[in-house]
Amino acid sequence: MEPRAVAADSAPARVDSAGAPQDHGEAAAAEYAHALARVMDPSAPPGPALRSGLRAMLGSDTLGLMGWTELGSLESSSDLAISLSSGTRRVPARPHTRSCGDRPDCRAVAMTVRATNASAAPVHLTLREEWHGGAFPPTSVVLCARPRSSDAGAATAGCSPGYVVESHPKGELPISAPREIELAPGAATSFEVRLDWAGTGSMIGAPLVDPLLAASYYVEAGLLFETGGQRRVSYSEVETVSVPSL
Repeated sequence: MEPRAVAADSAPARVDSAGAPQDHGEAAAAEYAHALARVMDPSAPPGPALRSGLRAMLGSDTLGLMGWTELGSLESSSDLAISLSSGTRRVPARPHTRSCGDRPDCRAVAMTVRATNASAAPVHLTLREEWHGGAFPPTSVVLCARPRSSDAGAATAGCSPGYVVESHPKGELPISAPREIELAPGAATSFEVRLDWAGTGSMIGAPLVDPLLAASYYVEAGLLFETGGQRRVSYSEVETVSVPSL
């Protein structure tokens, strides 16, 4: 499963500060905006609200995720069992990026995602490390989050593609090459995604958490994968995720 390369003249549409698509059809944009309003509504139950945000994000194909089409019609599958860590950790991050700004000792907020193949056949997924320039790379991970009502002072959250925390933040800028993962039946993999990723220099993203504030968030993840020549999506349960103080 090779992800589609995104050319400069066919880059995915921009997203606004809440993650809503721009320059898409009115119907897709309206549906996504409505779902995001539910995601960010503290009176809406977090489970249905976050799931609707993930489905709408896939349905609008805002970011050209994996280069697949008709993602909104994918049925939820139990082939992948996905769990999220309730805690996060702060890890070194690359300074002078949209996510870090001018903070000299910038540290990313990383959450662990664990995916277990619960089916009788191999499954394949593709991950990408966070990226800092140009179009968003295609990825198999989508995330939605919002602050718990007790932490309403936290920055507004929304939905975003999920990228693996950069492995060498002090080195040269990397090429966001795909990380292909094949899981045999019963096998599992774990990886850390960055929750405060804010986009690239030329495309604004939607950080899911405020990196400067200790707070708790409701978070749900969706993973796109292939098995037996079929494209599928599995979702995690909503997890209450805590962001530690600086």
